[in-house]
Amino acid sequence: MPLRYSDLHLQILERGLLEPGEHLTGHVMTERNPWYGLGLLAKKYLLVSTDRRLLVLEHSRSWVYRTFVISHVESLPWHDVEDLSFRGLVVKSKLRLVAKSSRGPIAMTMKVPSMFAPVRDNARAGQYVVATFQAQRALTPSSRPQQLVPHYGT
Repeated sequence: MPLRYSDLHLQILERGLLEPGEHLTGHVMTERNPWYGLGLLAKKYLLVSTDRRLLVLEHSRSWVYRTFVISHVESLPWHDVEDLSFRGLVVKSKLRLVAKSSRGPIAMTMKVPSMFAPVRDNARAGQYVVATFQAQRALTPSSRPQQLVPHYGT
């Protein structure tokens, strides 16, 4: 069974993870399937960007429910994210994430599905997440807490 999210489901899931005063700026659904896994080791990631941090929700395959379930949530402040880049065309696009987390370093290249995607306008939403990262990088360290990036969906 494929993993699909409606807009309402995403809003409920994302709002539950936000801290007080934090603003949502974008989200993108990615997938990672190593060639040696033959589809059995596939994982899907929901990357949620806010004005303060990047949330990475890891979905693993559950053999009991025969679908994907949330297995881990990682919260990465923007200063711990070293690289977040969006490459490729709309049809074959990839997202590269390099960061430091509590579980160790993260270096992943994930596919961003655009046709029959689990999220509406997934490829464009990925560009919003990368734009938030670039806006946070452009700010000087002293002005980061005061200045906010534009809200997602406005």
